This record gives sequence, C-alpha cells and structure tokens, in this order.
Amino acid sequence: MNIKCYWDSNLKCCPYKRYIEIFFKDKDISFNKKKKVFAIIKNKIFRIKNCKNIKCIGELSKSLYPYNYWEIRIIKNSKKLIRITFFHDIEKREIIILDGFEKPNKDLYNQKDQYDYDSNLSKSDYYLKEYIKNKKYEEYE
Repeated sequence: MNIKCYWDSNLKCCPYKRYIEIFFKDKDISFNKKKKVFAIIKNKIFRIKNCKNIKCIGELSKSLYPYNYWEIRIIKNSKKLIRITFFHDIEKREIIILDGFEKPNKDLYNQKDQYDYDSNLSKSDYYLKEYIKNKKYEEYE
C-alpha cells in the first residue's frame, strides 16, 4: 500500500507537511516531546498502511460522518489534540494524507473552537475532492 500526501496548488505545498512544519516550530513544547508525538503520528500512519481491512483501520482512527475520510487522533498536550485527516482508497491500495490541524481538548472547548474544527473538516473535504479531480500528491516520507 502506498502513502501519499495531497499537494495543494493554491498553497504550493502539502497541507499535512505544512502542519508538521508549524508543529515543530511550536515553542510551547520541548523538542523531545515533539519528536515523541511525531513518532506516534508516523507509527499510526504505518500501522494503518499495513491494515488488511477496515476494522483494523477503525481501531487506529475514526471515520468521520458524513465525510469520506478518516481522522487519526493524537494527544499533543493537556490542552491540545492533533488531528490528521486521510483518505483510504481500497481499490488502489493507497492512503492519501489530506491535512493536519489542532483542536483544543474538549474540557477547554467553546463554540468558536467547534466552528474552527468544522472549518478544518470542510477544508479536508475540499482537499479530497481536489485530489480525486487532479491526483496531485507528494510521496510520504
């Protein structure tokens, strides 16, 4: 199974890789913690890559209704959660990583945060539609 990152023509980069760059520039987290969280992200992506069926993917991520993609959930710290959205093309045996973003822990959640989260999900949906239309991507490293 191949892993690809969606390439956005408007951003001139991969939204997921852009998020990872922003994540590593975050001054609120130590470098060792960043490396640990990034290792967790990569581990989950590679475990999903090796899944043989949907049930296995469901144990590592969450399907987002009404969207046609999945979400990997990782804890960044006590205040923030990391979300990585991806599309699993079963026929082509490909995983397309769409985007990465953060959302507050639900104890700190408010209406604006819900709006931001919904906006990020809508962007991921747009990225998926653009990927299906244009097939622009970079290989996952």
